[in-house]
Amino acid sequence: MKTEKAEQMRIRYKYRTLIMKGRLVIHYKGAVQLVGPDCAFHLYSTINTGSNKRRTKKNQGDA
Repeated sequence: MKTEKAEQMRIRYKYRTLIMKGRLVIHYKGAVQLVGPDCAFHLYSTINTGSNKRRTKKNQGDA
């Protein structure tokens, strides 16, 4: 018989795994709570968002 706490732990572990593999991107503060601040910093520092890509292309065009 599953308890509510066991179910919550299972779901948290599933989300943690998805975040660590890079398959799920959530807000940084939420990631800190699930994977810890060090892991979240290293994961999110490598993610390129659409706005970062646009800035890069714009800066390359000016050069």
